[in-house]
Amino acid sequence: MRKFSLAITTALALSLSACGGEGEGKLKGEPVAEVKAPEGQQWLDSVKVTEEGGYLIGNPDASIKLVEFGSLTCHVCADFSTQSSEELHRDYINTGKVSLEFRNFVRDPVDLAASRITHCAPKESFLALTEQFMEIQPEVLTRMQQLDEAAQQRIATAAPLEQPKAYAEAAGVLDFFTQRGVSTDQIDSCLADGDAITALAERTKEYGKKYDIPGTPTFLINGKAIGVTAWPAVKTALQAAGAR
Repeated sequence: MRKFSLAITTALALSLSACGGEGEGKLKGEPVAEVKAPEGQQWLDSVKVTEEGGYLIGNPDASIKLVEFGSLTCHVCADFSTQSSEELHRDYINTGKVSLEFRNFVRDPVDLAASRITHCAPKESFLALTEQFMEIQPEVLTRMQQLDEAAQQRIATAAPLEQPKAYAEAAGVLDFFTQRGVSTDQIDSCLADGDAITALAERTKEYGKKYDIPGTPTFLINGKAIGVTAWPAVKTALQAAGAR
């Protein structure tokens, strides 16, 4: 197993991303027709892992492909998740017009550990775990801000392969995942996989270089950055691209 240095990969991720930022992007396209899901299914239940390591939810052949580079510890990402969830699921993904691909863009050790756990669960659970984690994000961040010096020192001096679980425990996220069906044994195995955790952090570096990510969340529609982060603006861009 490759030696894993959480400090190095986390610093790398942090150097590449910020949380927030709003710009302006425009796309125009002809209206796209609704596409029915296979009999007895809804598009929201269709999930596949992409070659770039993202989780694609919805019609894989959708004419409009929305990609989100998001962080589990970014408050702007959490705002987007809260504001967009119902409409995005109902009016865009489930119509077969739009697919959503979420790519984890890790910003800190808690983000890295939690993202790794979401990747260990069945892929059909990924979107729900991600969106539900966004809902408890304020509590997680508060716990980390309130860590005393002794706890910080204990985590910092832990063996490299023990640090991801130590951060997850300190943030209080282990119960969150076990309550949602991810077993303790599964979590332990996932967080001890140094190769997988390093790969997740390195993927952030690759995303940053390839797509010039200015911060999280960053959205692409059909491969083009749209330069906005709030749901109303993203919705407008989807409609302009043809989801109307």
